Amino acid sequence: MNSRFALALVAALSMLVGIPSAAAQQLSADPENTNKSVPPLKPEIDEATIELAYVYSFQQVAFPAAGLTKTTLTATLEDSCADATNIILTGPRSQSVDINPTNDATGTQTTEFLFQLQVSVTRQLQGLKRIQCETSVSVDAVSADGTAIPESNEVTDTFTVTASYYGLIQSKVTGQIKKTGPQKEISFPITLDNYGNARTRVQFEILERPGGKKWQAVVPDDVILDSPYDGGPKTSDTANFQITTTYKNGWNNEQGTYRLKMKVFAADDPTQTAPDLAANVLIRVRGVYVPTLEPFLMVGALMAAAMLVRARQEDE
Repeated sequence: MNSRFALALVAALSMLVGIPSAAAQQLSADPENTNKSVPPLKPEIDEATIELAYVYSFQQVAFPAAGLTKTTLTATLEDSCADATNIILTGPRSQSVDINPTNDATGTQTTEFLFQLQVSVTRQLQGLKRIQCETSVSVDAVSADGTAIPESNEVTDTFTVTASYYGLIQSKVTGQIKKTGPQKEISFPITLDNYGNARTRVQFEILERPGGKKWQAVVPDDVILDSPYDGGPKTSDTANFQITTTYKNGWNNEQGTYRLKMKVFAADDPTQTAPDLAANVLIRVRGVYVPTLEPFLMVGALMAAAMLVRARQEDE
């Protein structure tokens, strides 16, 4: 069979059956599908629903011509997300609709498909970032007596998913109880590790301190930590709480307690917070404090000046 004869035979069969071309079937997406975004979700707590609607248009004559007076159209959805492990989509991936086509060769019929997917996220999804998901939908082919109505065109859509801030900072004070002498500097290293889903800032504040003006403390600078899920290099750091101990002349036998508050919040959105942390340290002060010579020199100089003035007065 030569190629020219084969083409003529195909054309004749198409005219005999009366099936329009594949372009007669068209799937289109609802404009509202475009640029949809799921509201920020609390990891492992919130769940949202996203709806995707589609319209399938076809010439009614195509189905009776294929020997189908009543049939079921099935639309199938496939989905993929940039982080498919930590974005969880549930819900039916296919929708079926029964149709009763007529023999009206000029008539066009439409039917609608609506997909509803439930969306949730894990604690390992990068927080405060829009993560894109893509869907593709097409209507399956149908056939009867060996004659097929072809599969529709494929329509793709995208939507974004965002995880709310999940803050999880662990803190550890190296040596909560220390002993040193009077008027000495002593440091308490505080190790901070970020196990949350976003960059986190830790801010320090003294809640409680010992009585007396001679105790001095320097609040640590803010610490910013990367999340282990955003690829940043610094998920752990150390803050130093520096204290200068109290003192008095002679023997010192004192102790003092400091209580630090650590405020935890998202570095890129301070309105999103995590529970505060606290650290307690105890300092024991033991030892003899010997004043420097400066006070004695000052007193001696004053006494010498007074004696000199007195001697001059007596000479007069």
